[in-house]
Amino acid sequence: MSRKSVYFILLISFAIVLACVVHTDIRLQRHYSYDLRNRVVGARLTRDGYSPYFYKWRKKDGIRYYDPQNIDGATVSVMTASPFFHHLLYPVAEWPQKKISQWWLVIEYLFFSATVILAWLLTRNDRQRYLVLVAAMLFLLTKAWIFHVFKGQYYIGIPFGAMVFYYLLQKSRNIPGSAAAGLTAIILVLVKPPVILFFLPFIWLVRGYSRGQIIAFCIPVILLTGWTLADRQELFLWQDYGRSIPEQIKMHQVGNPGTQPHDPDPQFKEWEGIRDWLRLENEDPVEIFNECGNFYLMIPRFFHRNVPLPLQKAIYLFLITGLAGAFYFTHRLGDTPDPAKIAILGFCLYMVSDLFSPVMRFQYNTVQWLFPVLLAATIYESRYKAIFGLLGTGLLLNIIELPKGPGHTLGEYFMLGALISLSFSRKPAKNALSYP
Repeated sequence: MSRKSVYFILLISFAIVLACVVHTDIRLQRHYSYDLRNRVVGARLTRDGYSPYFYKWRKKDGIRYYDPQNIDGATVSVMTASPFFHHLLYPVAEWPQKKISQWWLVIEYLFFSATVILAWLLTRNDRQRYLVLVAAMLFLLTKAWIFHVFKGQYYIGIPFGAMVFYYLLQKSRNIPGSAAAGLTAIILVLVKPPVILFFLPFIWLVRGYSRGQIIAFCIPVILLTGWTLADRQELFLWQDYGRSIPEQIKMHQVGNPGTQPHDPDPQFKEWEGIRDWLRLENEDPVEIFNECGNFYLMIPRFFHRNVPLPLQKAIYLFLITGLAGAFYFTHRLGDTPDPAKIAILGFCLYMVSDLFSPVMRFQYNTVQWLFPVLLAATIYESRYKAIFGLLGTGLLLNIIELPKGPGHTLGEYFMLGALISLSFSRKPAKNALSYP
């Protein structure tokens, strides 16, 4: 089959899948986006000078801070996004909820599209381009993407930011590109602090950049970090955010009956463009299969034993340091590792922290694998067929639903294993035979 024929078939298939998925997503967007609402309320509280992390709605607060999911007696609120992420929502936080929800769907698709386009630009041959298209198409069919849209989540921003950062390092090797990469990096960390693990292996590449590029990279990092620490209100928000985390962990690990007083839910018929959302859920129910793939939930499922929190932390730290150390000792005497493999390893370190989170993670977290899967496609070689077979199996398991067993979670661990294997793969010896 000719190259043009393959491209034509793939593009037609992608267009059909995209049309079907967009149609479904528009239907999902008509429903009330639970998680998006708490981000909006968090942004409004922060903008008004309040901390959102222990806030509970009271009748006197009116619709501005109303969130049906935050009317309970739990010690902490349902708002778990970082203070910086709430700041990023300021430009739209005053819009009605319905309008925000509509535009949020557009933003999700823009992030997805930009991530795929940047991956395409990183490819070097047709096979890699085919794989980028196939991987992107399959990701739209995953239960993770459906759940992500339904909840109005922001996790697609993580692979988008990671891809922007990597692309800037590879294709914009100049002062402005380095500054933009530094700004992207610090934004990602301030939005999701564990993402800092993604950047650790990039220390390998520091020697390949000039002093001016390194300084340009560090300037936005220093400025944003300095503002976070120097501004009294901002520091208070981060401290309160830190205080809320142990309470969130307690609630997810052992339950938290809570002690906060709260008013009953008035169940407004209409608010900020949202009309009879409970009736809509009854008339047009959406059933989305969800799995929580946390390590601490998997062990009781298979071995009928709970894992104490200190042991969870110990295993997590052992895996992180073990992977980072093994990667270093594997490559310390050879050439500098492929930058793509450094990025894949770094993202795997971050995803290990995600899978080992003591706070329950839901299916929408899986969309974060978009970055390493697309990046892996950009460095495909025939000698990686077995690795890509495992990677493809993991992706497919996140589309289908197995009658028994945690198929989506198993798929995530397959992808993790395949990507770690790919990051550790070495270049063949110069005199080794190569096969097409």
